[in-house]
This record gives sequence, C-alpha cells and structure tokens, in this order.
Amino acid sequence: MSDARDAAQRGLALARQGNKVEALLHLLAAAADVDADPRDYDAVVRVLVEAYRALQRPRELATLSWLETADPKLAGPADVARAHRLLGDEAAAARSFEEAGMLAHAAVCRERAHDPGGARALWSRLAHELSRNVDQERTASQDRAERAAERAYVLGLVRFDVARNAPRESRDKASREAIVAAIGALEDAAQRFESLGLRERAFDAYQAMAAIGENSRTFEHVVEGRVNSIRILREDHLQQYALSQYDEAIAVAEAHHELAAAAELAREATAYARGLGAAPETYGYARRAMELHAAAGRLLARNGAPPELTENAYLAAIGLSAELDLLGTAAKLYTEAAAIPDLDEARKARHQRAAQRLRGAVDTGPADVRDRGARPAGAALEVWTVDVIEWEQAGRGEEIAAEIYFDAVHAPNRGGASLPARRRAIAARLAALAVAGIEPDTTEGIKLAENLVARLAEMVDYRVMSALEALASHGSASVRARVAEAAGTMPFKRSAQLLRRAARDDARDVIAAVGKAVARKQSAVFVDPLRRLAREAQHAEIRAAALRALSSIDNAEAANAVLSVLEAGAAEERLAVVEALKRRRPDPNSQLVTLGRERLARGLSAEVAAELRVALGI
Repeated sequence: MSDARDAAQRGLALARQGNKVEALLHLLAAAADVDADPRDYDAVVRVLVEAYRALQRPRELATLSWLETADPKLAGPADVARAHRLLGDEAAAARSFEEAGMLAHAAVCRERAHDPGGARALWSRLAHELSRNVDQERTASQDRAERAAERAYVLGLVRFDVARNAPRESRDKASREAIVAAIGALEDAAQRFESLGLRERAFDAYQAMAAIGENSRTFEHVVEGRVNSIRILREDHLQQYALSQYDEAIAVAEAHHELAAAAELAREATAYARGLGAAPETYGYARRAMELHAAAGRLLARNGAPPELTENAYLAAIGLSAELDLLGTAAKLYTEAAAIPDLDEARKARHQRAAQRLRGAVDTGPADVRDRGARPAGAALEVWTVDVIEWEQAGRGEEIAAEIYFDAVHAPNRGGASLPARRRAIAARLAALAVAGIEPDTTEGIKLAENLVARLAEMVDYRVMSALEALASHGSASVRARVAEAAGTMPFKRSAQLLRRAARDDARDVIAAVGKAVARKQSAVFVDPLRRLAREAQHAEIRAAALRALSSIDNAEAANAVLSVLEAGAAEERLAVVEALKRRRPDPNSQLVTLGRERLARGLSAEVAAELRVALGI
C-alpha cells in the first residue's frame, strides 16, 4: 500500500504547487489500488480529500464523500441527487436530478419514492421532448439518422414508462393507449435501424417490444417482437440462436394459454429445422406441434368453442402424428375428435371409423428425436428503465461509474464482496471527472483519457460499453487503440460492434489493437460479428484474427464459416484457419469435424479435400 500512499502524497504536493494535471495523474494512480486493506485505503482517501480540496475539485470531493457520509452540499445538482440517494431520500434526489435536467433519473427516483404521479409527469415530459426531436430528424445525414433512430427507440421505452405509472382509476384505458404508442415508436425505431443496416439495434428494439408485451400481458406484442427477432436471426444465419428464440416463443405462447399460436410457432420451427437438415430437431418440433394442436383442441372443447374450430385443431394434430408414424397416438386423437360436443354426426362417424381402422396400431416414430422442450426466457431485463438511463447518461463515464457504484452499494452482499467493485467504480469516476475541463488533444488530455480507459476496463459491466463507445471517437489514436484493447476484454456482443467500427480506423496502432482484441472473442455470442469481420474488414490481419477466433468456437455457425473459407477462401485466409486449427485440441465429436465429414461426403476437389483432412485431423 506504500506505493499508493506515496502516489497520494506526491499528488497532494503537486496540487499545492498548482501543477494540476500531474497532481491528478498521481491521485488517480493512488485511487486505483482497490484491493488495499481498509485502514490503508482509508488513509489514502484522507490524502485524496486534502489534495482535491487544494485543487478546488468539488465533484471529486462529493464522490469521495460517498465512502463515508454523503454530503449533499459539495457539488452540483446531479451529485447532490446521488448524495440524497445514499442518505435514503429518493424524493430529494428526484428534485435534484430534475434540476440537473436528468428527467429519466428523476422519474426513477420518483418511482422508488412511491410517487407514480410524479414519475408519470416526468416520463411524459421526456416523451414529449423525444417525440419532437425524432420528428425533426426524420430526413437527415447518416449520423443524425442513427441518433434519430436511437431516440425513437428510447421514446418507445419512455412511453411504456408512462403506461406503467398510469393512475389506478384510469389504468386500463390510459395504459392501453400508452402501450400502443410505445409499440408504435419501437416499430418505427426498428424500421429505421434496419434501413440503416443496424440490424443488431433493430433486434434490440424487437426484443424490447416482446419484453413490454410480456410485462403488460399483451400477447400480440410478444408475438410481433419474437417473430421479428427470429426473422433477423434467420436472415443472419444464426441458426442455433434462431432455434432458441423459437423455443422461448413457444414457451411464452403456452404461458399465455395461446396454444394455437404456440402450435403454429412449433410448425414454423419444424420447417426451419428441416431446411437446416437437422433431423432430430425437425422431429422434436413436429412432435411438439402435434401435442400443442391436440392440447388446443381439448381446451377448445372444454370452453365450448365452435365444433368445427375444435375439429380443425384435432385434425392438425392427427396429420402431424401420421407424418411422424405415431399411429397409436393418431388412433387416440381420432377417438377424442369423435367425442367433440355438437360436432356433425357424419363427421363423428368418420372419426370413429378412422379410430377403428387404427385399433392396435403402435407408435413407431424415429428414435433420433431431439425434444428441445419448453424453454421459457429468464426474467426480462427492465430495458424500459435501464436503456433509458444509459441513453440519458450519453456515454459520460462519471455518471456510468456512479450508477455502477450505487448498484454495488445496494447489492444484497453489501459487505466485503462488493467492496472492490465499489472502489473500482470510485476510481473510474475520479478518472472520468479528471478528463473534464482538460483539452482532449493535449498531451495531458491524452494521458488522462488513457487512464480513464484503463479504469473502465477494470469494470466488467455492460454499462461500461457506452463510455468506451464515446471514447472510441477520441482524437488520439493511442486512446482509440486502448479502447479497442478494452473492448477485447468485454464479454458482451456489443463490444464486437465497437470493434467492427474500429476496424475502419486509419491509424496503424488502432488496427493492430483491433486484431488482437478480435482474436480474443472466442465465444459463441460473437459468431455473427466475427463472420462479418472475416468478410468485410479492410485489413487482412483483422480478417485473419476473426477466422482464428471462429476456429476456436464449437458451434454450427462458426464451423460452417470456417469450412467455407477452407473451401473457397483466399490463400492467406485458408492459412490463418489451418494454423488456428492446428493449435486446437483434437475433438472427433466437435461440430467442425462433424460438418467437415459431411462436406467431404458431398464431394470436394482433391486439393481442398486433402487440406480439409489435414486441418481437421480426419
């Protein structure tokens, strides 16, 4: 700890001499020792307080006050608001956030203070402002169009926040109208994102639509969001992710007792799996569709639905059971169909004869059936507040770090387990505040920005991504390179989007950093952006890095991308794949080997076949 204490004392001495930037760098180095013993850390904090007081830095002083007793009098309204939050006064925090112009933060505090009327008024104000700005930028440059699409997305979420806080006496009507407006804004945002080629963001909008539908129990919005999410995944050839979305959509439809919709989704999944040549999944989905059609028929019969409608559900189930060679099941279903109340006697007799013909039949369907089963999604992230808060923070590291700190403070394990997380957030916030007020392109500004990137990289938290994205446009190539390195350590798919943009940089240092970061993305969540980088990156080293990463991921999408390069890629791309595969531990059951054998069986040129066998060790 002596190094941190020495750095703090050196920073204090420089502060007293008026050497602002050098003082800040030493103080930030001292604050970064987050694993120190509490007594040693407290000693350093006391020196930091003295130094920041000498530098006349009220926001840093307000931040350090959070470690003990928050002082609402130390800084501007946003920091005052956070001090009130630490003191447990959410209403006072809301007033200060509103004074700071942070309406979303203020509205969330109103909700925590059990003031839905005040929260709804703030959400409504924010919706009005967003609606006006979105309309003004309907036709604009690419950058402005992206910002307008983002605002349309946030507008949809905010309108749902208005619905959530509707007065009880008018909740049904007011909520319904606000939800319709929210879905309309999200549809607008998704269309804008897709027209701009931002398919990941369109996917986010559709996922938000589905989450809002599930939260508000409006199944039609769930279906719209899920179906469009599946469409994007299918168009991007993300097969396993698409199948997982089918699983979740089917489970959600069942949970809403929409059995006919669940059955249709299962039939769609059957056709999709068949097109992929995935026989076990095909049979599994077909069997699921049969069961759901039969369950729908039974439910309709119990509810006294028109007999023709009930019969159609049974006939759909019978048709699938016949396709699957489940003739014993078909016989039972014919018997149930013959018992449908009020069904025409001639039809009843037809079903009875069919059941008689199949008497004694047994199910002889395929043995290789993969029943993916009902896989409901986990608890939906409350994007209607999380994403709006992120948007309002606008990539400002000091606000993001503050939010992370408060989450650590209010976590269930408020003892030692969250202590390093809180200290890292404090260190990152101090680093972000140090950047403010310093010219970014000066030597001092660049040093401080690089220090901020390092502190952000130490917090493996999704919210850090927006701060890194803001720093990715810094004027210094060294800062942009550090951002790319930090993105390489983040496990979130969004980090790959940052790397795709950084891959278009002109600076050599940035390109080298992107290549190293891309090579680290050896997880299935990164398959789609890696495939895009392998196809689209201007620099050969980035394309090769993406292929090396894909070669380390064991799923069908990655395997197909790698095999396609081995079959038809450029020489340097094939070499990158072969070298990566040589370093892999041999696994005869991997997706890559399995699909490689299938391609060999279909027939390849002698040269490609030989290279493929060597690369895969088969």
